Amino acid sequence: MAGVPDYLKAVFYLTLLLLSACGLNNNYAPVADRSEPSKVISGSYVVRPGDTLYAIAWNYGWDFRDLARVNKIKAPYNIFPGQKLYFKTIRLTKKSKNPSSKTASKNNQRNSASKKWSGSKVTWQQPVAGKIIRAFSTKSTSKNKGIDIAGYPGQAIQAAATGEVVYSGSGLLGYGQLIIIKHNSEYLSAYAHNRRILVKEGQKVNLGEKIGEMGSNGNRKAILHFEIRRSGKPIDPQRLLPKM
Repeated sequence: MAGVPDYLKAVFYLTLLLLSACGLNNNYAPVADRSEPSKVISGSYVVRPGDTLYAIAWNYGWDFRDLARVNKIKAPYNIFPGQKLYFKTIRLTKKSKNPSSKTASKNNQRNSASKKWSGSKVTWQQPVAGKIIRAFSTKSTSKNKGIDIAGYPGQAIQAAATGEVVYSGSGLLGYGQLIIIKHNSEYLSAYAHNRRILVKEGQKVNLGEKIGEMGSNGNRKAILHFEIRRSGKPIDPQRLLPKM
């Protein structure tokens, strides 16, 4: 750097120093990968304000009932900020393989509760009218937990089936403004990238009821990312939804 004034040399070296420091301090927010349907089976999670058990189970690939069971949380599955939830596999014991009358009674109660939601027989409809621009996929190169439906900003998002809102907020990375609806003991559906959410947690919604307005994803495209989970596992919504 012969011939370069000393003050320019100082600026040059200071810039290099700052860039180096930035490279060593990678405190960037993690980016969620909605395409990977893996289930977390170790570690723990500390509940934050606004979290629900359903949303945490959804985010980490669990059936909400299993996550509640391993953490000894009873219905209605209330959790509180600061509470630690553990992700661990469920091991069947001899008692669970040969349930006692007490366990059988609990199962009967669970089955009775399911009947109130018409068991697994759910009537579905399209959550929004539009073209599917990204389909459900289990391929390693293009995994997608749900479907992406194109539309326009502010377009009405409707409940795909009757149920109860169990999450409403923006606490799950990669989903934007998100709504999760519980339809029965097996099925939940999710509606991501809302511009505006029109329902609250605990609210009952009917088939076809307006629950939000379409927003945009990270690429600024107006879409609805829609998912259906059965017992915590993503399934292809097009298997259940009527054709557009």
